[in-house]
Amino acid sequence: MAHTEQRNFCKSVKAKYPDFFKNKKVLDIGSLDINGSNRDLFENCDYTGLDVGEGKNVDIISIGHLFNGPDNHFDTIISTEVFEHDMFYEETIKNVMRMLKPGGLFLFTCGAPGRPEHGTRRCGAFCAPLLLEVSEEWADYYKNLTPDDFKVIPKFKETFLDCYFEIKDTDIEIPSDLYFYGIKDGVEIKYKQFNDDVFVIDCWPDTKEKESTLIELIKKVKVYGAPIILTGHYPVSTKIQRMVDYYLYDGNNDILLEKDFGEYGINSDRWTDMGTYKITNKVDFHHDYAIWLTMKNAFNLVKQLGKQYIHFLEYDNLPDEIQYRQSFMEYVRKNDAVVYEYSEGSTRESNPYSSAYIFSIKTDVALKMISLINSKNEYFFNKPDRWQLEKQLYQSIRKVTNSIFVSKYIPNDNELNIFAVWNRNGILKNGARLQTYLGVDEAKQLFIHFISGFSEQPADKDYLIEVNYGDYKKFHTIKKGEYKLEKLGDYKQNKIVEVFYQGKEIFSQQLKDNVNDFRRKNKLTRKNVNTNRKVNIHFVDGPFVEILENGDYLYNVQFIDKKNGKLEFEFNLKSNHWVKSVKKYYIDWLIKIKGVDNDYYQEYNIDLTDKRVMICFESKSLGDNLAWMDYVEKFRVENKCKVICASFQIDLFKNQYPEIEFVTPGSNVNNIYALYRLGLFYNDNREIDYTKHYNDPKKEPLMKVASDILGLTYKELKPKLPKLGKKKKKLVTIAIHSTAQCKYWNNPTGWQEVVDYCKGKGYEVRLLSREEDGYMGNKNPKGITIQPKSTLKDLIKVLQESELFIGISSGLSWLSWASGTPTVIISGFTDVDLEPLDGVTRIINKNVCNSCWSNHEFDPGNWNWCPIHEKTENQFECSKTITGQDVIKEIDKLI
Repeated sequence: MAHTEQRNFCKSVKAKYPDFFKNKKVLDIGSLDINGSNRDLFENCDYTGLDVGEGKNVDIISIGHLFNGPDNHFDTIISTEVFEHDMFYEETIKNVMRMLKPGGLFLFTCGAPGRPEHGTRRCGAFCAPLLLEVSEEWADYYKNLTPDDFKVIPKFKETFLDCYFEIKDTDIEIPSDLYFYGIKDGVEIKYKQFNDDVFVIDCWPDTKEKESTLIELIKKVKVYGAPIILTGHYPVSTKIQRMVDYYLYDGNNDILLEKDFGEYGINSDRWTDMGTYKITNKVDFHHDYAIWLTMKNAFNLVKQLGKQYIHFLEYDNLPDEIQYRQSFMEYVRKNDAVVYEYSEGSTRESNPYSSAYIFSIKTDVALKMISLINSKNEYFFNKPDRWQLEKQLYQSIRKVTNSIFVSKYIPNDNELNIFAVWNRNGILKNGARLQTYLGVDEAKQLFIHFISGFSEQPADKDYLIEVNYGDYKKFHTIKKGEYKLEKLGDYKQNKIVEVFYQGKEIFSQQLKDNVNDFRRKNKLTRKNVNTNRKVNIHFVDGPFVEILENGDYLYNVQFIDKKNGKLEFEFNLKSNHWVKSVKKYYIDWLIKIKGVDNDYYQEYNIDLTDKRVMICFESKSLGDNLAWMDYVEKFRVENKCKVICASFQIDLFKNQYPEIEFVTPGSNVNNIYALYRLGLFYNDNREIDYTKHYNDPKKEPLMKVASDILGLTYKELKPKLPKLGKKKKKLVTIAIHSTAQCKYWNNPTGWQEVVDYCKGKGYEVRLLSREEDGYMGNKNPKGITIQPKSTLKDLIKVLQESELFIGISSGLSWLSWASGTPTVIISGFTDVDLEPLDGVTRIINKNVCNSCWSNHEFDPGNWNWCPIHEKTENQFECSKTITGQDVIKEIDKLI
């Protein structure tokens, strides 16, 4: 019988070993042509088709185990989709081993677990018609097979020392098949010597048992003749060092200690919830980043050695030499990396991962992958569910290549990752699929917790175990699938807890820590315990969470932006500690708090209704205060909150915004629920501080700085100012001075031409700038009136009585605009939309260098700052090239 998948497998074997398919004696067991046959695979061969009855492609009628072919006769024996239907498949296999020549190829495929029953009378469409001719019992026989079903056949392993098994998922109709090929009598298939390969073995041999396993692994991989690099952050004996070609020891031992888990925002607890009780266990430290560093050290050495392929193994692997070669060493030549799934389907999950203890990878790919992370911060921070080495490794490989093969290696018991801790499948010891953990409750009583079975390997029976702890010596039956908790008595430091199954130790732990340290890491909690918990949350300079209570618990705190659902920050918070997000601008926060070792859960949505919210102006600039004020009012109205505003222009605003409470900057204000600061903020490197801005404030309108920080939809708003002017006069007001030369109108005749023109039209021209004539070399134009020393309200009155104001990019221009006076702004160093648009005529020359404010860091200490043309003839060309006539043309439109 044939189907597409098994045909492809047979063709792949033929492509790999073509000599077995040309000019050979071939026996096909189960050769009846159903959807095709195997005959066309063979060229110029003496092909014999064998089946239990007459039919197409059947040369000899015989039952497989009864066929009396000559001993050591056939070069190739093939059987496809037969053995799941063969009641006597074990005897048939024995017959195959007898008839196959030494060095001959045996190739078969058959149904594996997961494939539905077929070919029997029970399944409806009867597809194996010849079996009914043998017997009714055989016609109803069906069994899906695994590699173990063949390995238990006497002399099978010895006959096929060099063999390959694969269980393959196929299409919907044929979900799972078992594929095999092997060479008789241990005659190895010839393969290219591994001159381009190197083994990297990472080790942590802190016990004699682990050291022995490491030695055995080194002996195993020596058979391939490739160099061995031993690496790690635990010292090994000189005896072991001499067994390998290179030894790299990382004395920094950059492990992450349990006390630092919270600082790096990670949590790797295991826990079991049993209703009334919950037991949580923490590890003392994580090797993950330290192993990443040892990989980096070793991979760099491989580069120096000029080897193309890296085979990485943790010290506690003892793989089958032949299957390992076939599954990893040969496959990496056709792929960039060969990985092994940590558990079934792990590489296909939404947050995928693979085993970090065994993989093969091309050297150039390994170097690209390992260079993605270069510090402990990069490894752990902001990766609450991706810092584990299994996820970090696989996802880093995926970032640099798509050529990844998932190995089909089939391990025997206790062969891979022998000393793993908290493996999802547990650790099989003495045949007991049993997990064991300790915990201490509030009363400092020690408990032992048993879990029957592993996540993917349930227990197949009950286990009678013996527990010894000081005077406590008892037998317990752990039933299939049971979670069991037993009290052992008072916690006694330095005592040993031992568990035995069938007289052999399967668990042992010495209580080295004092009871408080041990309980912090191995805690038994009773649910719904009153701890007088108080949760404090506010939004002063960013969201803040504090948990106060009588106890020592752990909480996972998540800060989520509700607008886009993005998790901005996550942290594992201990009792009586606090945490806050660094982002200080307004975000529509959702805060989730979930107990890690308790059953607490609560969600908090930011709600400013009727809350006291403080908004602080961090700039004294008149223009900034005018630009931002009306957004404070909009924030108050939209959030229905009580706003306290710290402003440098209280007298200007307090009567215009009676619903806002104004205070002097620096004042103490109590009972604040939230606080936001308005300004342009930089970090210590004079870069934009994006914890206080989510956009670059220099590249957008000054007014939008406030709407961004306060979380408002941007629309140009004009602040409310008092109505002080009585009526318009034949008056033009000007302001020519500022705080840097780049802000001036640097055309040497411009101001004089404009003043002369306005005076020629019969207007008084009044200068509002306070600086003395000749300030920093800037002379006042002739024929003007100087405004006496005045308050801001005096200036507002003058502006409101003026027909026109002409200025530069400065606070007085903002004041004119806010006063409702037609305003002309002459500026080249700022772009048009950084100042107001409504009611403002902006004059700028876009044909020369302009708008440097948005693209360069301003140096307030350099009066002649011109970032591109300073000390050249083009210095300040942005305003120099604006002529008096350019301004006069716009004046004519306004007066």
